[in-house]
Amino acid sequence: MAGRVFVALLQALSFPLVIAGLAMLFGHEVPGPWTAINLLLWPLVTVSSIAVHEAGHAIVAWLVGLEVLRQRFPRPGSRSRF
Repeated sequence: MAGRVFVALLQALSFPLVIAGLAMLFGHEVPGPWTAINLLLWPLVTVSSIAVHEAGHAIVAWLVGLEVLRQRFPRPGSRSRF
């Protein structure tokens, strides 16, 4: 269980960590506390924006007369199946 949590955190933080590393590599100043706060908020912003996006799909489907049975949200590391 702890391994799954670690992998999920690593996947959620990988993009912002790469951006911070590239900024330091190309000579920008060392990130301060605001950078750490932004890195920790990145997964929350990502998940909430996906939820709002998918809710928009459900609302439009309902408005055009379709029956929305469920919403599927992607999990870290999962692949789409058709």
